[in-house]
Order: sequence, then structure tokens, then C-alpha cells
Amino acid sequence: GVTVLGLTDCTARTVADLTEMADALFVTGGVDVDPALYGEERLPQCGATDPWRDRMEEAYIGAFVRAGKPIFGAQSLRTYDGR
Repeated sequence: GVTVLGLTDCTARTVADLTEMADALFVTGGVDVDPALYGEERLPQCGATDPWRDRMEEAYIGAFVRAGKPIFGAQSLRTYDGR
């Protein structure tokens, strides 16, 4: 497998290439996931969010789910696809 230490973009080509090369995806923790991604309103206690990171993680998680490859990770995995 291939170890990728930092995903730098989420173009369709990059997502497809890295999904094909890698055996698994590990999503590290970070800032809060935007509550809108799982159908909730933003509450005052919600911390900082990073829309770019949310989009990137969603692209990679979706690609790995469709490829049937394992995903290990944190909050963004639980919120994928509004679950």
C-alpha cells in the first residue's frame, strides 16, 4: 500500500488515483465538522469548522466506501452521508 501523509486536494482525478493506490484511509481528527453536513443546525457550542477539509474528507470517504476499502478515523467518518 501507499502511505499519504497529507491530502492536498480533492479533484476527481486525485481522489480516484489515491483511492486506487491505497489499501485503506485513515482520517485524523481536527476541527468540528459543519453540522449542516449531517442535517443539523449550528449551535453556539459548535467550535471552528473547515469547509475545505469537510469537502475533501467527504470526497475521500465516499471514494473509499464505493471501492469497498477500509476507513479508519474520527468524526468525519460518522457524519459521512448525513448519518
